[in-house]
Amino acid sequence: MKARREEGFTLLELMVVVAIMALAIRLVFLNAGAFIPSWQLNAQARKLASRISFLASEARIQGRTMGLEFDLETQAVRTNLPPDYSLALVDEETPPQLSTAWRRLDPPLVVQSIEIAAKGNLYRGGSVVLPFSPLGTTVDAAILLRNPNYENMETTLLVHGLTGEVEILPGEIHLEEVTENDF
Repeated sequence: MKARREEGFTLLELMVVVAIMALAIRLVFLNAGAFIPSWQLNAQARKLASRISFLASEARIQGRTMGLEFDLETQAVRTNLPPDYSLALVDEETPPQLSTAWRRLDPPLVVQSIEIAAKGNLYRGGSVVLPFSPLGTTVDAAILLRNPNYENMETTLLVHGLTGEVEILPGEIHLEEVTENDF
């Protein structure tokens, strides 16, 4: 008579599979931690780019001067609006909550510097205003965001003054000097 073999897994086979899964999960969690700071930096850059684009558009629609003010000492930003300001497009079901109060950047992210082309200045401290004219134009600017906890984790918001468009570029970017040949 043949001995009947039972089907299933041995305890040793199950232990090997569990050990392999534990190693795979550990590797995933160790590597995922490296991506979170860059996600935070990109999210903050997109928030600021969205705010800049909104203000350029709103200044154009309203035909009024507005501004985005950065306090590089406290790492906060606020919107400078005309005293009798109200949004041009309002959905009555969801009224806008556009605050002019200072809002801090998501820690540990910082605005390292702001370069303004019209003035040719590089600001690393104090208060800097990015103005928006009634035409929706502003000055060419390069806003450098950094995560000081990680070396070389930085991104630049490149603001195109005539259009108010914002490019988000990796690394530190400086504005090119405008010369007579550019016109």
